[in-house]
Amino acid sequence: MTLSKSSPISLKSVKYSVWASEETHAFEATVYLDGEKAMKVTNDGKGGANHYYGMHGQSRPSFNRMYQACKESALEFVTSKSNVFFPHLTDEQFKSVWSNADAITDDTSVFMWSDTELLDFLIVHLLNEHLSIKEMKRQLKAKVTFFDASDGSIYTIKVKPTEENLAYYKRVHEKESAEKDWVWMNDLPEDNAFLYWRMANA
Repeated sequence: MTLSKSSPISLKSVKYSVWASEETHAFEATVYLDGEKAMKVTNDGKGGANHYYGMHGQSRPSFNRMYQACKESALEFVTSKSNVFFPHLTDEQFKSVWSNADAITDDTSVFMWSDTELLDFLIVHLLNEHLSIKEMKRQLKAKVTFFDASDGSIYTIKVKPTEENLAYYKRVHEKESAEKDWVWMNDLPEDNAFLYWRMANA
């Protein structure tokens, strides 16, 4: 399952600017909490934190409630997935981050997190996944694509992935694909294809 489908927070109506992304992603999006619109988020791409603000017609008290709810939800979700987000931290080190104590990262630097920074952290992960899935779908639409389990890499054949072309290349490479445990990605469900995409780009 993708992060966006397991997280209570999700992004929609994402607008991303490659040219404006200098030190951080330059983007804007609508933030959803448990499937309902919560607020807007934007970042100018110059290295600063995200900016959260209300949607058109949203009252200030409503925005404040949703903003706080999103921060609390992000904390609960990331805590429950600590082994995914922070595989280099022990349980004790991870817990110390959210109790405003020092925590040791794999480069031995010391850092402290606020709930706002944690929401930013989750939003960036959701955005990265959105961009990765978009890139994957573009490639799967344009080229025959397969994952080679023998070396953990993704390879492409520069032809349109029509049913005829897929059948042809599966037949031509039947022996090699069986020996190296290839996975033909074009006809996989999106979530399954993304698992291999993520493994190859880890």
